[in-house]
Amino acid sequence: MKKFLTLCLAAAIFPVVLAVALSLSSWCYATPLSQQDIDRLSQPHQRLFYLVSATVDFNIAEQIKRAYDLMENDRDYPMAIAVLDKVIELDGKNAEARLLRGIAKTRQAEDGTRDVLDYNRADEDYKAALLLEPDNPTFFFYRGENYRLAGHYQRCRDTYKLALELAPHYLDAMVGMGDAYFDEAESQMDRWHKNGYQGDGWHYDELAVKNYERAINEYNKALVLVPEHGVIVAKKELAQEKLATAKTELEEKERQAAIARRIG
Repeated sequence: MKKFLTLCLAAAIFPVVLAVALSLSSWCYATPLSQQDIDRLSQPHQRLFYLVSATVDFNIAEQIKRAYDLMENDRDYPMAIAVLDKVIELDGKNAEARLLRGIAKTRQAEDGTRDVLDYNRADEDYKAALLLEPDNPTFFFYRGENYRLAGHYQRCRDTYKLALELAPHYLDAMVGMGDAYFDEAESQMDRWHKNGYQGDGWHYDELAVKNYERAINEYNKALVLVPEHGVIVAKKELAQEKLATAKTELEEKERQAAIARRIG
């Protein structure tokens, strides 16, 4: 009888002991949530829905203006290109976006690598813009400007001429013609100074003189329309100074050549 009572008592106590053991085990190994965790889990995640809404409401006109401001005010050309990439992705026939992306790429090349491949990438955008609006003289002007900065002076002038065929009094293109001749003359003088009287250095100064003269002629055409334009006047005066220097150096070269011939 005593043994039977002992077994009954053990059976009655066992559930209580097990419950206490489990409770202690939970207390030892489980980490309770902090108030910060609880607050975070209770948030409605409004920002996630806001991001989705912003993507859907992407306004092309506003983004083009944003890209323009990034280029003109912040000079943040990579960001402007990223914005225009998205615009073109959504509207592949947006000629203005193509033009602006080309300008951004040209300016980025000027500020950084000056790599011909970067200018070529910009030219792809100018070409795409012109395919959409083939009678837009502004598109031809900026394509010509890209050629000039890349050192393709003849292609630059040919492209400016296309702009002037569409708009004969397009002042930027007229001045651009002068700039193209001036920049080519500067390049030729640099090559002549590098080579001196050796090898192909002999004729670059002569070519430079002719191109300085052509630059002055193009600036004069623009000054017929705007006689008091300070920037164009300054460009012309600089070209005249460079021309005078080039002529002096050319005369000295010819004098030394004559002495060399006389001495034999």
